Amino acid sequence: MTSDSPSSANPDLAGPLLPRRATASRIQRRVTAYVLRDHKGGRQLLVLDHLGLPAAGVQVPATECREGELEPDVVAREVTARTGLVGVRPVSMLGTLESTHPLTGRRRITSYWSVAVPSGCEDQWEHTVRARDDDDGMRLRCRFVGLPLSDDLPDGLGALLDHLLPPGTPTS
Repeated sequence: MTSDSPSSANPDLAGPLLPRRATASRIQRRVTAYVLRDHKGGRQLLVLDHLGLPAAGVQVPATECREGELEPDVVAREVTARTGLVGVRPVSMLGTLESTHPLTGRRRITSYWSVAVPSGCEDQWEHTVRARDDDDGMRLRCRFVGLPLSDDLPDGLGALLDHLLPPGTPTS
């Protein structure tokens, strides 16, 4: 289920024109960030490899929203935390999807955002996460790959990547 317009009946499900604030509820609010650049004639996506934990697979920045946070702020915070990039700017919300967490069964609503990459960004680099939680010290390889991706991202992270491709582009 996608939501492309504001909902006056439920402000927690507002569309891209009204930044949503996370609220305390049993539904987990999340954001997924598609950090993009146009490079050498094609569109590229920033992906993350967990060094020392290859079973995690290739991922993109994604996190839960803290109570009271605006989603664009959560997107910028998460991209900076996972990549070390500063000056990231959420461009637009592509849509939202409701799903169930595969392990906990908890309902969650994920908003998918496109994010502009700062100029002068390297093709790949390593970053150590500094956080006040279990992710502190996590080492990530950040790298750009061409779209469309050859493999799916885990846990629905790539659900709206097709929205970023020109019409008629074959997908995996």
